[in-house]
Amino acid sequence: MIDTKIRTFLKGRGIPEMDAARLGIRYVTYKEATTQLGFGTCSTSPDGVIFFPFAPGSKFGAARNWYNSKEAEAHHLAQLNEWQTSQGKKQFKHVPKYLLPSGTKAGVLYDPYTILRPETQQPIILGTEDVIGAEKAAIRGIRVISTFGVWLGLKADVEASKDPDWRHSLEGKFPAYLADSDAIHKPSVAAALIRTGILIKCRIGCFPAQGKDKVGFDEWLDANPTATAETLQALVSENAMGVFEWLATLLPSHVNWLQERGYVDTEATLIAGKVKAAILSELFKHYEIADLRANGFYDKVLKPIGTNLEILKNYQLQSQLEAEEPKSQPLAELVVNLCTQECELYHDAEKEVYADVIVDGCRHTYRLRSVEFKRWVARRLHENFGRCLNSDAFTAARTTLEAVATYEGKETKVWLRVGDYNGKIYLDLCNEKWQAVEIDTQGWRIVDCPPVRFWRPNSMLPLPTPVEGGNLEDFKKLMGLDADTPEAKRTWFILVTFWIYCLTPFGDYPILLLAACRGSGKTTITEAMKGTIDPGKAPLIHISGDAHKVGVAGSRRWLMAYDNVSYISEAESDILCRVATGFGHSTRTLFETEGETNFDFSRPQVITAIDHVVTRDDLADRLLMAQLPEIDKSKRLSKQHLKAKLEAMKPGILGALLTLLSQALAIRETLEDKDLPRLADYGKLAIAAERALGIDADTEEGFVKIFEANREMSRQVVLESSPVAGAIMGLVSDLQSHGGYEGTATDLLSVLETRVQHGATSLKSWTKAPNSLVRQLNRLKPDLKACGIEIQFGRNMKTNEKTIHLQKLLPESREQ
Repeated sequence: MIDTKIRTFLKGRGIPEMDAARLGIRYVTYKEATTQLGFGTCSTSPDGVIFFPFAPGSKFGAARNWYNSKEAEAHHLAQLNEWQTSQGKKQFKHVPKYLLPSGTKAGVLYDPYTILRPETQQPIILGTEDVIGAEKAAIRGIRVISTFGVWLGLKADVEASKDPDWRHSLEGKFPAYLADSDAIHKPSVAAALIRTGILIKCRIGCFPAQGKDKVGFDEWLDANPTATAETLQALVSENAMGVFEWLATLLPSHVNWLQERGYVDTEATLIAGKVKAAILSELFKHYEIADLRANGFYDKVLKPIGTNLEILKNYQLQSQLEAEEPKSQPLAELVVNLCTQECELYHDAEKEVYADVIVDGCRHTYRLRSVEFKRWVARRLHENFGRCLNSDAFTAARTTLEAVATYEGKETKVWLRVGDYNGKIYLDLCNEKWQAVEIDTQGWRIVDCPPVRFWRPNSMLPLPTPVEGGNLEDFKKLMGLDADTPEAKRTWFILVTFWIYCLTPFGDYPILLLAACRGSGKTTITEAMKGTIDPGKAPLIHISGDAHKVGVAGSRRWLMAYDNVSYISEAESDILCRVATGFGHSTRTLFETEGETNFDFSRPQVITAIDHVVTRDDLADRLLMAQLPEIDKSKRLSKQHLKAKLEAMKPGILGALLTLLSQALAIRETLEDKDLPRLADYGKLAIAAERALGIDADTEEGFVKIFEANREMSRQVVLESSPVAGAIMGLVSDLQSHGGYEGTATDLLSVLETRVQHGATSLKSWTKAPNSLVRQLNRLKPDLKACGIEIQFGRNMKTNEKTIHLQKLLPESREQ
C-alpha cells in the first residue's frame, strides 16, 4: 500500500504509483532520515522527506523535503537561515530542493533506468538536473541521468583543474548536459552550466522554449508524449554544443532570443547583460585573456558584441581577487564589483542616479541614495561573500557608482506613478512584482516589466489590482452621488473626467474643488478617489505656500489632496497654479556648499472646503468645482463598513476607470484641435469621455455646458470677493449713459474709494496705491469683460499721462 504522502507527491507528475514503488520512492520520517539515512538534522524538514534510493533497497539516495503546509516550509526556511547566519554562510532564498546525505559532494548521479531495467544496457543520452524527468524517461525506456542540480563543480574542483593530470569524477559519464530553458535567463545557472561543460568536458545547452515559462526535461516529455530515445537524441544533437560553440551561438543573439520569449527590449538587454557578466566571470576562473585570443573567441565573438580588452582585463583582475580569500579584499571594492555586475546604472536629466536590480525575477528601480538600495547591497554582499556592509564602505562605493552612472550610464526618464512611452500610458501598481498597467486606445493590460522606469518613494502604497467588469455606478451609489438631478449629474461628470485625467501624464492639470457643507462626505470621496489611483501614507495633506515643503510633498505623491481648506493665501494660490502647470523650485542641498536640489513636476490636485475658498482669478481659471449634496441620514454607513465596501470595490472601480480612459483616448484621436476650452488637454479628453459615456453634448449634461457653468460660477466668486470689482461694476452702471469712465489710476482710485462702504478701504483686500490698482485691474480684466465691462489702458496725448478707460460692452462683444 503506497503512502498517502507519496500519492500526494506523485499527483500531476505523470509517474504511476506502480512505477514509483518499483523505483523505491517512499516517505521517510524526520527521525529515520537523520539517524538511518544520513541527512543533516538542520536541513531536513521536521515533517519528513520523500526518499529516492540510488539502488533497489539501498539506504543511500537523495531526498526531497516534505511539508504539511506552506507555513511549515516558511518556518523551516527561517530555521535554516538562522543556522546559516550563525555559521557565517550565505542565506537561502528558498529551501534547497533536493538533499544528499551529509558529507556527499555535488555530482552524485541518479540513474532510474538501471533501477527499473537492471538487466538491460542502454547508452546514456544526456545528463539533466531534472529528477522527475529522468524517472519519466526511464519508464519510457530512455536512459537519462539526473544530477540533482547544475552546479557539478566545486571551488576546489576549479583549483584542482589547473593540474593537467586532474580529471573530474563525472568526466565521461554522459556525453551532453541540457539545463532547463531558464538557464539563459539566470546568471548563476548560466555560469554553472559553463563550469559543468569545462570541468566535465561535455557538450552543454538548454531545452528550447517559446515563452518565459521554464521548460525542463519533465515539461519537454509532457509536451512530447510519444518521444523516443531517437527523438531525444536528435534534440540533444541540435541543442548541445561545446562550451565556446554554445557561447558563440548565445551571446550575439541573446537579446533577440529573450525578446522572442516575451521580454521587452529594456528587460531583455538587462538580463542579457547580467548573464554575460556571470559567464565572463566564470570563464576567467579557467582561462586568461591570452587563451581567449588564441582560440579566436575574443575576435570572433566578444569583440563584435562590444566586449573589448579593457572590459576583459577587469574580469580577469576580479577573478584573481576572488581567487584570494574574499575577506582580504576591501569591502568598498567588493560592493563596486558586485553592483557593476548585477545592476544597470543610469541617471535622469537632473543627474539623479538610479540602479535597476533583479530581485526574485522582478526588475526593481532604486535611487542610489535610497535605503532600499543600501539594503539590497547588504543582502547581496552577505549572500555572495558572507560579509557585512558598513556605512563607510558603502559611502565610498556609492561615490564610485554615482560616477559610473553619471558618466557611463545613459540618461533615462524616471516617472512617479504615471508615465508614458511610445504612445502608451503606464500606471505603476507599486506591488511586489513591480507590475504596471499599460493603457492605449485598444484597452488596458497588466505588464510584468514595463518599458518605463518608476521610482517608488517609501510613502507610496500599492494600487488595487484592476479587474474587468467593474461599474462606476456602484461607486456613485455608495458615495450618495446618484440623485437624478441636473446638478448631481454635472457633479458626477466633473468627478469622473477629472479622475481619468489624473491617470494621464499630459500635464496642465485642472484643480478639483469639492465645496460642500458638513456631512456631505467630501473628505471620504477624496480619500476614495486618491486611494483608487494613488494610495499612500498621509493621503490628505495641509495646503502650503512654502515652495520647499510643496516640492518635497509633490515629489513623493502623484495626486495631491488638501483637506478642509478654509482660506487660500496669495502665496498658496500661486503655488497651486504652478503645481498644476509645472512646478519648479531649487534649493541648496543640505550639508553641501554648492549643491543644488531641484524639484520639477506637475500634479493633479484636489481641494476640499466648506465654501468656495478660491478668490484669485488665475487659480479660479483652472478650477473644476463640484458641489456635493448632503448625505441622507438613512444612507449613512459606519466608517468601518464603508471602508470594507470600498476596498472590495476598488479593483473593479480602477478597471472601469481604465476602460473609460482607453475608450476616451481612442475617441480623442478623432477630435480636431478646434474650439477647445481653457485647459485644452483636459477639455479634449473630457469631450471624448462624454462620447464614450453616451452623453448628448447639446444637453445641460454635456461637457461644454457644464464647463461654461463651472467657469461662470468661479468668475462670480472672484468678482464678489473683490471690493474693487464691486466698486467698478457700480461705477460703470451709473455712468453707462455718459459713455463710461476715463482717468488716471490715481483719479480712479479716489473715485472708487467714495463708492465703497465705510471701512472697506482699510481691508487687506482693498488696493492702497495706484500701481497696485493697475495690477488688480489686469487680473480682473477677463472676468469683468465676461460680465460686460471692458477695461482699456491708454495714454492722454496732451498730458502724456497713462489713463484707464472703463465702459459697458454690448452683449455680442463679451468674451464667451
